[in-house]
Parts: sequence; C-alpha cells; structure tokens
Amino acid sequence: MLRNTAHFTEYSVRCLLLWNAVRRNASSPGKALAIAAIISLLYAGSDEFHQYYVPGRHAALRDVAIDAAGIVMMVLMINMLRPKKRLRAEGPAG
Repeated sequence: MLRNTAHFTEYSVRCLLLWNAVRRNASSPGKALAIAAIISLLYAGSDEFHQYYVPGRHAALRDVAIDAAGIVMMVLMINMLRPKKRLRAEGPAG
C-alpha cells in the first residue's frame, strides 16, 4: 500500500511541477496541462520499461496505471483550482 501511495504521489507532484514549468511558454493553460500530463505519462511508461532490464526489478503495467491515476488526479485538481476567464456577453444583456 505504501509503495502504491508513493507512485501515486510522485507522479501527481511530477505533473504539477511540469505544468508549472511549461505554462509560462504555452499558448494556453489547458495546452500546458496536456503537455505536462503527456510527459508525465510517457515518463511513467519509460520508467517501467527501463525496470524490465534491471536485475531484481520487474516492470508492471499496474504501476503505470497507478502513476496515471496520480496524473489524472492532479490534472483535475489544477482544472478545478485555476481561475477561469469569464466570457464577455456579446450585445446588450437581456
């Protein structure tokens, strides 16, 4: 259970840090968040792939799924907490 919690937390924090690094140069906050999530997920997959070749370690798709859950949780949190632009009403209010 502790190992799963560590995977979940590590990848949610990784996604947050990547989003913070990318958002200043991205054309939109949503695009920055998508880039951060994709990079985080690719890193999770590459980490498990590399473990396949390390003696005494094993690759597990379950770990990638736990990592992905942490990434999704952070994406949802960022979307909920970041300020939204208000849409301006066109024409007279009515």
